[in-house]
Amino acid sequence: MKLAKIVKNVVKKEFKLKNDIKIILEKSDDKRSYHINSDKIYKALGFKPKYTVKDAVIEICNAFKKNKFSNYINNIQYYNVKKLKKLFSKKK
Repeated sequence: MKLAKIVKNVVKKEFKLKNDIKIILEKSDDKRSYHINSDKIYKALGFKPKYTVKDAVIEICNAFKKNKFSNYINNIQYYNVKKLKKLFSKKK
């Protein structure tokens, strides 16, 4: 939910939207978790990210504004599973 709210707020600001963006919760049987903690990588390698999630969303918004995503709905480049299937079908 925290991530969804960041995206919502940045997109609304970047595209100067007057209407609210609704966050819709849907049930899912997907058990994966994307919760992370970067303490270990900082302790082991001294790595600390330079950019935040907010920075990434702003960058994506700017790319959309500049039409840098060509045919993003149908372009296989933006679909991991489709891309992998195509790559593996070529190897046979």
